[in-house]
Amino acid sequence: MPGQNEQKDKSVNSHTPYAPLILAEQVRQLYTIAPIGFVASLLNSLLVFFVTKSVMSYPVIATWLASIWIITLLRMGLVVWFRSIPFETETAILWKRRFLISLVLTGAAWGSIGLFPLAEASLAHQVFLAFVLGGMAAGASSTYSMVKSGYAAYTIPALLPLAIHFILLNDDFHFAMAAMVFLFGGLLWRISLHNYSVNRTSLLLRFENQEMIHRLKAAKEHAEGLNKKLVAEIDAKLSAEAELRQYHEHLERIVEERTADLSTANRELEQFAYVASHDLKAPLRAIANLALIIDEDASERLEPENRRHLKLMRERVRRMDDLIEGMLTYARLGQPAAGRDSVALDDLLNDLLADLPLPADFDLELQQPLPRLNADPLHVRQIFQNLINNAVQHHDRPIGHVWVRARDAGEHWHLEVVDDGPGIPEKERQQVFRMFATGSKEAHTGIGLAVVRKLVLGYGGQVEALPNHPRGTVIRITWPK
Repeated sequence: MPGQNEQKDKSVNSHTPYAPLILAEQVRQLYTIAPIGFVASLLNSLLVFFVTKSVMSYPVIATWLASIWIITLLRMGLVVWFRSIPFETETAILWKRRFLISLVLTGAAWGSIGLFPLAEASLAHQVFLAFVLGGMAAGASSTYSMVKSGYAAYTIPALLPLAIHFILLNDDFHFAMAAMVFLFGGLLWRISLHNYSVNRTSLLLRFENQEMIHRLKAAKEHAEGLNKKLVAEIDAKLSAEAELRQYHEHLERIVEERTADLSTANRELEQFAYVASHDLKAPLRAIANLALIIDEDASERLEPENRRHLKLMRERVRRMDDLIEGMLTYARLGQPAAGRDSVALDDLLNDLLADLPLPADFDLELQQPLPRLNADPLHVRQIFQNLINNAVQHHDRPIGHVWVRARDAGEHWHLEVVDDGPGIPEKERQQVFRMFATGSKEAHTGIGLAVVRKLVLGYGGQVEALPNHPRGTVIRITWPK
């Protein structure tokens, strides 16, 4: 309902954070529209003076007219003062009180008409005065409704004396006139409150809209700033990507150049190893043949000590030949081929064991099933052949046991060759995969485990030597799936 809505609006507005701004704007409006009331007051006072001067005491009515003009001029001075200095929100309540005081004075001056001896005036003059005061009250309901108490400050002192005077005349006609004054004043008060509520709501909406516009503008500026920042970040990202592509292309060129250089170096190394082995093997064969001739033709004439030296020489020649052959094998390994096969480790090791000459008292156990590896079968065969031979050759007993097993380690396989030999001292475990590392067995070349390490690293794996309990060694290969 309208009344409920207005009451709700007033309740909400009284607690709004914009209340100081609304009051300041209401006071500003009050002082802006005040000159209209001044003009009406001056003109109406002249009209009342000329109409009533013939039926009332001239000095009284002239004094009344002078008081109206003096008060109005003072109010004009108040407005001029207000407009001549900077207006601040904090002083709004003070300027409001000053204006209300001027309204009370003006209303009292107009209300003093009700104290005049109306019995001397005709009924028409009495109705005229009531009409003038009612018109002034009607004007106040709109002109001074910017503040809630503006209408009351003016109208109560203006209408109340006349209404009381009508009642004191003590006849039905004047009772009716007094009742009409009260009713008319009350209705105008209600209209004034409605005008005040509409004006206040309008101001509230204006300030809320201004705040919303300010926030939208700030949000727009913030969004534009973020957009500029995003554009700058995108430009920086594109620039970084371009630099990264250039650097990547540069690295690719370097890798291609280094790969080509490495391939050339490997070929040269392989050629050198082949030539070196050929050049070294030729005199070795001559020495071996000479030792064989001496052994066959003159062994019976040699002293036992010389025969032992001859046998030692032939063993050293054979060891030298094995070293040269191992170096040639190591140099020829290169990198794993790009094309790989799926190698069934079970089948490959069974074939290897069939071809591998093991001592009669050595057992080799495959703990099946074993996985399939993505590799060159020849490389896998070389790896396990070297590991099994190494386990047998370095065993310290005539009877031994070797196990081959595998374990799933997530992204890798753990492939292990385990023996029950003497084991490897902890300080030597990092050295056994180097070239010519023979441990305590000088009769061996020390190339087999180096070949294993080179092949495993070529496939992206790792190889390590671990202790086996209670004795022996575990050679563990970590092979990518």
